[in-house]
Amino acid sequence: MNKRLASVLALLMLSPMVMNVEAESEEIHIVDEIFIYNSGSFYYSLECEITSCTGMELEIIDGNTSIFIEDLHEVTWSGYLNSGSTVTAKIDLEHSNHYSSSRLGGWLLSSTESLDQPNSVPSPGSDVELPILMPLLHNCFLWNCNDDQINSSIVIFVGGLDSTSDKDAIMIEGGAGDVVLLNRFVAPEGANLEIWSRNSLENKLITQYNPADSINKLIDYPQDGQLWFRITPEVGVNYSTYMFGISRDSNIDEAPGGGELSNPWNHGEPLSLNDYTKFRSSISSFDKEGDAVLLDIGEEYSFSITPEFISGISYYQIIFHLEDGSEVIEYISAEPITTEFTTPVETVAIEVRITSDEVAVWSFIIDPIQPPDAGDFADAQEELPIPSDTVNGNTQLLPNEVYSGHLHSNDNVDIYQIIITDENGSRIFIDGGTLSRVNYQIQALDQITGAIVNTTDGSTIIIPNGLHAIRIERQGDQGTIIDYSFEIGYLGPHEPPEPGIYTDFSYLFTDFYILIGFVLLSPILLVLFWNRRYIFFGENLPVQIEKHERKRLQRLRERLSLALASDSIDEGAIESALHQLGDSPWKSIISEWGEPILRHMTEQVEICIWRIREGTASLLLGIRIGDKDWNLAAMRVHAPEGTLVSISDVSPSRLFQNDEIFLDKMKAHSQLFLRITLDGNPSSLGFQLSGLVDEQPLAAVPNRAIDWDASIE
Repeated sequence: MNKRLASVLALLMLSPMVMNVEAESEEIHIVDEIFIYNSGSFYYSLECEITSCTGMELEIIDGNTSIFIEDLHEVTWSGYLNSGSTVTAKIDLEHSNHYSSSRLGGWLLSSTESLDQPNSVPSPGSDVELPILMPLLHNCFLWNCNDDQINSSIVIFVGGLDSTSDKDAIMIEGGAGDVVLLNRFVAPEGANLEIWSRNSLENKLITQYNPADSINKLIDYPQDGQLWFRITPEVGVNYSTYMFGISRDSNIDEAPGGGELSNPWNHGEPLSLNDYTKFRSSISSFDKEGDAVLLDIGEEYSFSITPEFISGISYYQIIFHLEDGSEVIEYISAEPITTEFTTPVETVAIEVRITSDEVAVWSFIIDPIQPPDAGDFADAQEELPIPSDTVNGNTQLLPNEVYSGHLHSNDNVDIYQIIITDENGSRIFIDGGTLSRVNYQIQALDQITGAIVNTTDGSTIIIPNGLHAIRIERQGDQGTIIDYSFEIGYLGPHEPPEPGIYTDFSYLFTDFYILIGFVLLSPILLVLFWNRRYIFFGENLPVQIEKHERKRLQRLRERLSLALASDSIDEGAIESALHQLGDSPWKSIISEWGEPILRHMTEQVEICIWRIREGTASLLLGIRIGDKDWNLAAMRVHAPEGTLVSISDVSPSRLFQNDEIFLDKMKAHSQLFLRITLDGNPSSLGFQLSGLVDEQPLAAVPNRAIDWDASIE
């Protein structure tokens, strides 16, 4: 057909609507600016969604030909455009939210009618060379088919009928057993789609569709011939642009490794859910056996299956294959309803079989309800394996790997098989983390009987070559699901020591051992003699205070008293004295300063309180830490009786608020002295030290309070 003539005819038909292009208003909204990459048929429509829309225009430039259309309700054009043409649609800005537009053609990745197609399907047996439209195959086969992959395989074809007598016949390439999916057929100006089969004996009309009922139609590829699409125009339509999208499921690429998917499964090992969870394929109406998928799911494992209805009627059958060769059969609906299963004991695989009475596309999703045990979609065994037993479907763990699993609510023990390949054995251990809720055991087994010959609690063990076991047992939390993760640490192969000849000569040194032992122990005998009264008779050791130390402590007490009695308190002098006091021996301070008015001793801390000067509201607080650090420590001063008490000052400077002082971290065996000034008039005072010791909360509370009204003795 002459496409340029068709464009001119279309232009003449629309001449009442064409006018000279006027100057554009500044308030114009550009709806579309389209560049035509490939020559072919094109359709565009811009429609007002309210009573009327001003400024609605369509401008088409094809080489030296310009077409301008405007209307208040709808602007539409259909015809043939050459490569390099442009199409621009506009509307006034005030109506930019009240329109809808549609187009056919002009897409970069679509196929177009480059040559006029024959009006009818060629006669049976005739040898003609014709353009062939071959749908791309899906980018996925059987597993992991998502919408993006399927949509990317759809071929879009755009063509045109330039008169009421023009028809297009197009051959679709494929083979027997293929399923062609007609995504949709669109012809805004009116056309019908006929589906034909052609072989050496006859041409046969299979069915026909109009645009309204052409969405997602499945078509069997003929068993012994070709598949043809034929597009015919509606009566009275001078030019009709049409578009259809198709894809094809190939029968020869359906199964893993190629070929048609069989029922029952005969394509080798089961498919793992670690790799695939969604499965999709098609069944031709000529395929009476249907399809099957074999999945690697073991015993006592919970999962769900959800069919996804796409097109056609499918029937689903679930086969549980048991270890003894028997089968357990379940049936599920083809409706998109989720069904949950728990596999029987001794299940080694499950098979999903799909059949249909008509051409159909089937799809289903497998969702594991419980996580896999060490990568196996099956519950771990609960009995020790027998290494000599050749029937063994469980995963064999390897050293130097990380594994995870779980104990379900009715499961207390999981046992895994571990294979040791080093000739002389391996040195291995289990790292289960610090907060594990399960116990781990490595069990070395006799390779004939399966009896346990050695075991550890996960610590390092030398385990011989062969098949052995790892036992995991819950510590508590009965009736709950426990997730665990562990690493099998590998310290290398075991290297047995080379045998040697040794002679025991220790008897030659017996006298020397006795003599040197007496010499080394003699100093302690002298020490025991000197301290016999304190060691054997329980007398207390006197506190030895050197003369210069006693004088230094007396000066410190005088400095503190003078500093506190002065009208202007010298904070620097007080802090210096308190720091020096903290560096002095604790027992010396107790001896020189006298008995504190409050003393509290525990294994972790000793607290002493002195009232420095009568008539003042100041206290001296001494704290000696035991053999463990205190973190986030704080001292609280409270009044069990009388008015409320609060802290007004602390030296050396510390954070305080109301009746609490924040001491932060206090290291083991350290000493701290603080001068505390109080507000209030309590009749008695109580103290409380709190903090974290070994990450556990701990509090030191003296069992009596200070009588604040009593005079200093």
